[in-house]
Amino acid sequence: MGIVSRTAERPPRGGRPLAEVTLRRGETLVVVDGAASTIEVASGAAWIAQQGSGMQFFVCGGERFTLYRRGVTRVIAQDPCRLAVRVPRWGRAPVRIAVGHGVVYERWSWRAALAGWLSAVPAPWSDRRAG
Repeated sequence: MGIVSRTAERPPRGGRPLAEVTLRRGETLVVVDGAASTIEVASGAAWIAQQGSGMQFFVCGGERFTLYRRGVTRVIAQDPCRLAVRVPRWGRAPVRIAVGHGVVYERWSWRAALAGWLSAVPAPWSDRRAG
């Protein structure tokens, strides 16, 4: 189960934050496969909803939430808020962190690297001349 706790009571978990973002009211941060990552809300308030879970969590400024599921997690700003996504000390970083249509962080993988490389290489049929 996810844990909501006050940040003033304990030092931050994990190492450096992977992403520090400021969200406007109603804006959404998406974390993909971020199990064991921690979301710290420095100011403002946000709803956190994880894929496959029927529960939503309300996190205020000065609180943090540890993700307990893989899949897609949405952090929706109830008020303008500043937050950080921290990587777990042990385990893997999330696959992707995005705000709106922009990617804030993406974990390197062979599949992503190959897809990027293939999109940059022109297709052999693209330079054929018509008739």
